[in-house]
Amino acid sequence: MITFAVEDNIPELKNIWKEIFHDEDWYLELFFHTYFERNASTLVYKVDGLIVSMLHMIPFLFKDSNLCEKKVLYFYALATLPEHRGLGIMEQLMKRAKE
Repeated sequence: MITFAVEDNIPELKNIWKEIFHDEDWYLELFFHTYFERNASTLVYKVDGLIVSMLHMIPFLFKDSNLCEKKVLYFYALATLPEHRGLGIMEQLMKRAKE
């Protein structure tokens, strides 16, 4: 099931992040304080109520070579737990994010 993450999901998201990316706690605290709480949207895929995959979308103002501005979403920290890979979960998350 695909849903948007809520604040109560942060500990679970941090656990996935650490398992996949091996970042230190200070970086996770910085990311979740700076982006999750303020302006990022996070899609998650749940199996039996547990988050097994995540995709963070950070708003970004893009300027092209003509200096035209366009609002875009930057996909960041896309991760799927190893035991759930190869099932098309991230493909589903990315499809939902594009919608």
